[in-house]
Amino acid sequence: MDAHGRILAALDHEEPDRVPTFVQHLEPPFIKAYDEQVELKSDYGYKGGFDLMVATELGLDSKWNHGAGFGPRSYKDMPEVPPDILREATRGLENYYIGSDGSLHARNSAGEGWYQDGLLHAPELLKAWVSFIKSFVPSDESYLKYLEEDVWKAGLKNDIVFIPTAGGPVYTTWSSIGLKRFAYMTRKHLPLVKSLINAWKEKTIEIHTLLFEHGMDIVFTCDDHAFKGHQIFRPELWDELVLPVYTEIAANAHKHGAKYCVHTDGNLHDEIAGLIKARVDGVDPLEYEAGNRLAPLKEQFGTRICFIGNVPSSDVLSFGTVDDTIRITKRQILEAGEGGGFISAPGSDVLGTVRPENLQAWIAAVKKFGRYPLDKSKLG
Repeated sequence: MDAHGRILAALDHEEPDRVPTFVQHLEPPFIKAYDEQVELKSDYGYKGGFDLMVATELGLDSKWNHGAGFGPRSYKDMPEVPPDILREATRGLENYYIGSDGSLHARNSAGEGWYQDGLLHAPELLKAWVSFIKSFVPSDESYLKYLEEDVWKAGLKNDIVFIPTAGGPVYTTWSSIGLKRFAYMTRKHLPLVKSLINAWKEKTIEIHTLLFEHGMDIVFTCDDHAFKGHQIFRPELWDELVLPVYTEIAANAHKHGAKYCVHTDGNLHDEIAGLIKARVDGVDPLEYEAGNRLAPLKEQFGTRICFIGNVPSSDVLSFGTVDDTIRITKRQILEAGEGGGFISAPGSDVLGTVRPENLQAWIAAVKKFGRYPLDKSKLG
């Protein structure tokens, strides 16, 4: 079975030939450490994308590919933030920029930015940004063709699936308002917040549809909305605000014969039932360090959604030994692998602290011990 078929089988809750492997993002310090230890055998025919070469060399079945998206026709059209709101939000920040979504980011000397807050603190700003978002345009045809030919199809030739990521309506909604203001805005101006998340949803569906029309049949939204211990949204608000959005995005994917996966860091236990109700196909990364555990998740939700991730990235893969890595990999296959519906992956990005030998040991362990039918005597 090839990697594409293996991933699709897992997402369909079937047992492929073995448990598939997946990573989100290979951070540059990891790539540098790996490159110092291993000489790449080939460029594998990719046009650019050193991370694609490393992922292929590692022998992974799949990896994210960031790229496709949408944005404003012109930043000159971006609504103006009132001076009093901007002054309050930027207090103490010397360098900052405002994202096209209305979020505020601090900028360091290298030009890199980190999320600080949202600026859509008033109903007038929400209305203005909804109109602005509706004018956004997707990636152009030449770039979509590049993704199709030089990333997706090139990856399949090398037996690896580079899964596109596009959109993040839930994250973009709360982050553009800001956590400090989000509860207030949902209590006082819920219809406007709904208009905002629906504007992002429509743009997400638009770009997903273009990806599907270019032959890509799996897509992720990177949509963080959980803390280490619990969700950002109270359950009734999640049902009213988030559930309809994911339901429509999943329905659009299924209409095109494609699969839809949701990424959010944090503890996801309380929202798995909602993701199943929305008919989301897979959930990632089930961050181990945030308390997600595969055995109770598998017991409670069975094969109604594909579990992706859970290998501790900032713990075992970074600071454990090869033996530690093999041990937890075998345990997770035992806990979640039976019946399919499981893709083994780190519980976050492949961080710069991850030891290359541990990542290689994880991949090798999955290939050795994750073959179906599972031999539980070797996994115990």
